[in-house]
Amino acid sequence: MAWNITLTGKLDTVTIDGGGEGTFTCSGADAETQNVTIAGMVQHVFSGNDQIHTRLTMTSQGGVTEVDPWISVTGDDLTMTTVRAAGVLGQAIDFINITSERSLFANWWVETDRHGVVLTGAIRNTFNGFHIECGSQADDTWDGFNVSTSDFNLFNTIEVIGDGGANDPRCGVNITDAASNDNYVGVVHAPDSQTSPICDSGTDSITPQLVGHHVTRITGATTLDTTHDNVFADTDAAAFTVSLPAGIQDTYYRIVNTGTDALTISPNGAELLLGTNSDFVLAHAESLILMYDATEGWF
Repeated sequence: MAWNITLTGKLDTVTIDGGGEGTFTCSGADAETQNVTIAGMVQHVFSGNDQIHTRLTMTSQGGVTEVDPWISVTGDDLTMTTVRAAGVLGQAIDFINITSERSLFANWWVETDRHGVVLTGAIRNTFNGFHIECGSQADDTWDGFNVSTSDFNLFNTIEVIGDGGANDPRCGVNITDAASNDNYVGVVHAPDSQTSPICDSGTDSITPQLVGHHVTRITGATTLDTTHDNVFADTDAAAFTVSLPAGIQDTYYRIVNTGTDALTISPNGAELLLGTNSDFVLAHAESLILMYDATEGWF
């Protein structure tokens, strides 16, 4: 059975079961859903403008082939909050594709095997409070958020986790191309060792803060970038220098000397480090927490 639903009013406290065959299409402008569960659909399409969806659950069932993408959001000026999306794992499809403008997506729980959310041509949207779990096919070619040709989007409080092994995703939020401009990426939690919280190939994109759980171990001279967060510097073999990048407002690093030799922290160019344009040295077991301010430099 194929479900093609055009909502012009409000759908409240309803369960719709597609039996592993249906396509749920919500194309009506100003449509609303609340406390709605959509089960057993091979695809979900939200194409109308000005829709509001609250406490929406979308689940699949085993033994079906889902359509790529499983969730397609093309409408503008949408509000989609408190959403759970759990498809069939083990399928090589991009899970959620969003091309919206001026929309709010908040408090989402996503279970996926490849990219969690793909943004293409998305402009001025807010993504806040996403928990993305990547399954067996996720690896270092897939991301929690994969962002291309998309501008002026805000990403904050994003958590992306894999299985802690070979299937960890590549990036929490990956801005993939120079055609993506002025995106703002706030706190991203990517605890798995193989996952970089933020990857940025965009233009004028801001990646100011990484959450404090991601740890990178280094053993030689390193210039920090957006892939670093907590840095464990092992100086047992020899002393070396950690160079700070050009400062971006609110960037955060925690640096620990876990070895026995000296670790030198060096500012970028003429920027200030602890009030002076000079190096700072950490001895064994000493640590330094740094945040950047455009006026004060690194403190």
